Amino acid sequence: MKAQLGVAALTVAVLGCRDAATSPTAQRLTPSLTVAQDVQRVEIEETDVFPVPRGCTGEPVEWHLRQESILHERIDANGGFHGTFTFHDKGSYGVGLVTGAMYHLAQTQNESFNVGPSGLPINDTAVFLRRFISQGSLPNFRVTNIFHFTIDANGTMTSFRNTSERVCD
Repeated sequence: MKAQLGVAALTVAVLGCRDAATSPTAQRLTPSLTVAQDVQRVEIEETDVFPVPRGCTGEPVEWHLRQESILHERIDANGGFHGTFTFHDKGSYGVGLVTGAMYHLAQTQNESFNVGPSGLPINDTAVFLRRFISQGSLPNFRVTNIFHFTIDANGTMTSFRNTSERVCD
């Protein structure tokens, strides 16, 4: 019995001193391929003049744009390229150059894309929402765009959609 206990203690001591990275369990769990990731964040602050689209007021507006874009990119273990792009407003506003009317601009853009290791297949989907919001009795205006395409591994476009809705309310 003492001999069996001695062997068990010696086994525990030897196994306890092994390098965890070279143990059979660790070797099975170690990935053989790598993944590369990158995140880019860009703050945008600028002033520009463009009208609230015709059909609503058509008035030229001086816009003070405060926005942020975030791009997440990833190259997978097989060489495929994947990413998401988010663009959102951080308090943009405008002043009508004719009426002095105040506007807020609220917008978001979300896009995701995937490209296979050889450049194919490819798919991309983007959704844009822009709201020009009057701070008075003038009408609001909103624009929604949805864009999507898929190209299969043979280079054939199998899906395409491009819609736009413009509403003055």
